[in-house]
Amino acid sequence: MSSAVLEAPLSAEAFRRGMRRLALPTAVVTTAHDGERGGLTVSSLCSVSTDPPRLLVCINTAASAFPLLRASGVLAVNMLAEGQGALCMRFGSSRCSGEARFAEGRWETARTGAPLLADALASFDCRVVEMHESATHAIVIADVVELRTAPDAMPLLYRDGAFARLHMEAAP
Repeated sequence: MSSAVLEAPLSAEAFRRGMRRLALPTAVVTTAHDGERGGLTVSSLCSVSTDPPRLLVCINTAASAFPLLRASGVLAVNMLAEGQGALCMRFGSSRCSGEARFAEGRWETARTGAPLLADALASFDCRVVEMHESATHAIVIADVVELRTAPDAMPLLYRDGAFARLHMEAAP
């Protein structure tokens, strides 16, 4: 491994370069309000607690789905599996928005009313409990009201501008 290069002050490009080194899970976050559905691709998410079951997801406030999320207070976090890269790109593209994003995939309606991807690795149906705006994103904390999981699928990871596979190793 080469020695690290420290950059100060840190530029936006240097920060992006550092973040691209992380292998991150991909998810399609969906919401619905007054008969309108919206969604976007995210990779910034994590669990907050197990009791109550709560997660955190970061949403770009410029995303077309953000006003719907704010108005509805509900979302589904649909974790993507290997083989769902096209869906990931569809929900992440500015060339496709609103209802057109749902033309691909099998969609169901969750208890909260948010769209659930039937073939997701896992789908967390959630109600927003807190939302904090910071720079370009909203940090959304949500209680999980329902969970669906798929049997034995591998996650779709994203690293350095490309999809990546998870390599499993036995623990020592």
